[in-house]
Amino acid sequence: MLYNVAAIIGSAQGVKLRAAVEEKLRLDQIDTAHQNAEKWLADFALVDKKDLFLEFVPCIN
Repeated sequence: MLYNVAAIIGSAQGVKLRAAVEEKLRLDQIDTAHQNAEKWLADFALVDKKDLFLEFVPCIN
């Protein structure tokens, strides 16, 4: 989910990592991850998405 969020907000590394993870997931798992990312972003719609991503960088490195 976090790699999806990173990719959605424009992180090239997020796109790369999301693709690597998606190779190991079933289609229903990928769909769930996309839905969770969209929900997470919607929950924080009033906050700048790039600022949020910077807070999570240590979690996904």
